[in-house]
Amino acid sequence: MTQHLRRGSGLSLAALLMGALVAPSCGGSSTGGGPTDGTGQPTRSTISEHSWALDPLQIFIADLNVTGTGSATLDATAEWTFASDDVDLFVTAQACTEEMFIGDRCAFKTKADSATAKPERVSFSVSAGDTYRFWIVNFGPQRESGTFVATLTR
Repeated sequence: MTQHLRRGSGLSLAALLMGALVAPSCGGSSTGGGPTDGTGQPTRSTISEHSWALDPLQIFIADLNVTGTGSATLDATAEWTFASDDVDLFVTAQACTEEMFIGDRCAFKTKADSATAKPERVSFSVSAGDTYRFWIVNFGPQRESGTFVATLTR
């Protein structure tokens, strides 16, 4: 699993709101096949874990490459401090650039963009060799800090 991080890029409020409110969501969850823990139960492992701090309308980006063999379920969670803040989690292809994301020109694998849910969570089926870009956006109203955790269940 390889990951690349970029932190705290400033974004335009209008562009972010347009992308968050207009873009459709797709994806879902499923149980992946593959190795078990010896008892017949799937094994779950953390593949990415990061802390982040963002001013309103800034983003945190984490790239993940799924390694290993077969299919699995990838679960990711963005957690933060203040319930009064709106923090959202989006998943795109790694080819989606910041400019494309701001301009609402990226297809979403899935997203968690509730104005009130805390934490935000996504879950979807993956295969070895898949690559994804995770976007955490702080819509504010205040500076926020939190964690991003991604796990793989096979």
